[in-house]
Amino acid sequence: MSNEINSLLNNLSPNNFDKITQKILEYLENEDNTKEVLKELIIYTINSIFSKAVLQAVFCPLYVKFLTMIDKKFLVRDLIDQKCNQYENVTNIKKENDTTKLNKQAKYDAFCEEIKDKKFMEGYSQFIGELFKNNIIKYKTLEKSFNM
Repeated sequence: MSNEINSLLNNLSPNNFDKITQKILEYLENEDNTKEVLKELIIYTINSIFSKAVLQAVFCPLYVKFLTMIDKKFLVRDLIDQKCNQYENVTNIKKENDTTKLNKQAKYDAFCEEIKDKKFMEGYSQFIGELFKNNIIKYKTLEKSFNM
């Protein structure tokens, strides 16, 4: 089921939001799921959403809207908060790269890594902001994330 959920999340867009989220909820609400299986699926879904949201900031509102739906059915705010706490102080990571002594390829690699880190921080900041705006995470979690 986790592969199906991941595939559905990969295809999530404003145009198909209702259809896709309903399918995922059906997987989660399957009466054949034991409590352990349900918990694993919920954690997997939350982890997948986090991974996708930080890479695709434009979809953060959709992911947060879906997390709100999941929370209404399964009360997962604490799990979401715990996931956010794994990224504590992530925005304080600063790299001091002295690229003057690197060869051309190493400079390019360092540049690409810096762009990747900036993209991640952009997505993470957007996602955490959306979670807080929608009252899914606590202020303390927001504070820890940005070392405020």
